[in-house]
Amino acid sequence: MKQTAVEFLVNEMPVIDWSDPYWKVKLDKAKEMEKEQIIDAYNIGTVNGIDYPESSLPLVGDIYYNENFK
Repeated sequence: MKQTAVEFLVNEMPVIDWSDPYWKVKLDKAKEMEKEQIIDAYNIGTVNGIDYPESSLPLVGDIYYNENFK
């Protein structure tokens, strides 16, 4: 599996208590934002080697994200 930038940052900052409610909320929000950005980038970009006009693009970014980052 690939590592996202947020996961990398969490691993590089072990002094932060990520289970603390304040940081957990911030971390969950950052992960959700990053997930949406990855899915949107995949959906807008080239899908399976075919350039689609954005209006007819098959929405498969969530599948890509789950296969590569879950």
